[in-house]
Amino acid sequence: MARSSARPVAADPARFAEFCAATAFRGLPPSRLAALFDRSRYWQAGRRQQLFTAGSQGDDMFVVLAGKVALTYEHRGAQATMVEVMTRGDHFGESGALIGGRRLLTASVLSDRAELVMLPGTPLRAWLAEHPDAALNLLGCLARRVRNVTVTTTDTALLTLPSRLAKQLLQLAERFGTDTARGIVIDHELTQWELAQLTGSTRETVNKALRHFETRGWIRTDVRSVTVLDSDALARRSH
Repeated sequence: MARSSARPVAADPARFAEFCAATAFRGLPPSRLAALFDRSRYWQAGRRQQLFTAGSQGDDMFVVLAGKVALTYEHRGAQATMVEVMTRGDHFGESGALIGGRRLLTASVLSDRAELVMLPGTPLRAWLAEHPDAALNLLGCLARRVRNVTVTTTDTALLTLPSRLAKQLLQLAERFGTDTARGIVIDHELTQWELAQLTGSTRETVNKALRHFETRGWIRTDVRSVTVLDSDALARRSH
C-alpha cells in the first residue's frame, strides 16, 4: 500500500474511541490522547496489501482499528515465518517509531479489509516524553511481545509440528474465537499456507496434522476458519 494512500484522520468519535482502547494507551484518559490522534493518519487496505516491507525505512507506529495484519520475517532462500497476527487494538512498528532504521518485518493485511491509524515517529516520541506513564505502558507491551517471541522460538526448537499447531489453534481460539453450540469458531482468516508460516512448517505438514485432528474429532475445518470441538484434547497435544 503506497504511503500516499494514507490520509488525515477525520473527526470521527468512533475511530477515536477505538484508538483510545488500543493496548498501548489502555487506562489513559481520552483528553491526553486527543492531540496525538490529531497528528495521526488513517489507512484502509485490502487483503494481501503490504503496509511496509522488511528492509524499508520507516518511523511510523500503526494501531489496528479493524481487521487483521500479519507480521512476517522473510529470509532469502527460506520460507517466510509469520511472527504474529495483529488485530483490533494491537499496535506494531514501534521500533521504527522509537529508534528509526530499517524495518525487520513485512506487514501485510490478512483480512478482507483492515483499518489502521498511523502515528508518525516525531510527534509520537514528543508525546511519550511528555507522558512517561504512557511510555512505561508501551514498554510493557514490547516486553510482553519479546516474551512471546522467545516462547515461540523455544516451541519451534523443542515441540513437534502437531504440538505447535495444537498450541497455536488454542491461542487463536483465545484471541479470535466465538463460543457457539457447535464449539469455538475461530475466524482466523488464514490459509493453510499462512498457518504453516505461523507454525514454522510446510503447508503439506499442516494439512496432514489438521486432517489428523479432524479425524479424532478435535476440530472441524472450513475455509479460513476452524471450529474447536475438544479444547482439552488440543491442550494435551500441545505439550
